[in-house]
Amino acid sequence: AAAIAGFVLRGIGLYEIGKREGRSDSFMGFIPCLYIYFMGELSGPITVKDKKIERPGLWLLIVTVVYSAVSGAVNGIFGNVFASRIVSSISSYSSYSYGGYGSWFAGTGIMTIIILAIIIAIFTTIAVAVINVMRALIDYQIYLRFTTVNMAVFHAVCGIFIPFYEAICLF
Repeated sequence: AAAIAGFVLRGIGLYEIGKREGRSDSFMGFIPCLYIYFMGELSGPITVKDKKIERPGLWLLIVTVVYSAVSGAVNGIFGNVFASRIVSSISSYSSYSYGGYGSWFAGTGIMTIIILAIIIAIFTTIAVAVINVMRALIDYQIYLRFTTVNMAVFHAVCGIFIPFYEAICLF
């Protein structure tokens, strides 16, 4: 229920900001996934040092979709590898428990799982960091229109760490 309320508040806020700017596509604030694109369009180009990010909403949407797809695929593969390694470790241990082969198969299975877990952790950390930084930059650009620089920074950072903060601020 809280997630739905946050989604509705964010949608109303984005819709109103879009209407104030005279945009005809303000309805995108209510469409899942497209509201990410719409927020970027509302923010406009983002300049970081001497680099300019054109269409940040599109980039954020692409990064989010790629992260979700890769994360789902990797988790599915990881789950299958994990399950097959457990089965092979148990079957090899029961078949060769006196010959010493069971412990070798169990060890390679565990090492594979550890390596995959490290790769997943690194990928997830980098992807989530990129998504959160882009969201903070987009939020900062939007908040800057309605408040001072310091408060825009404060609200953008709080929006990363406090649930529903972004939705409430946009509303």
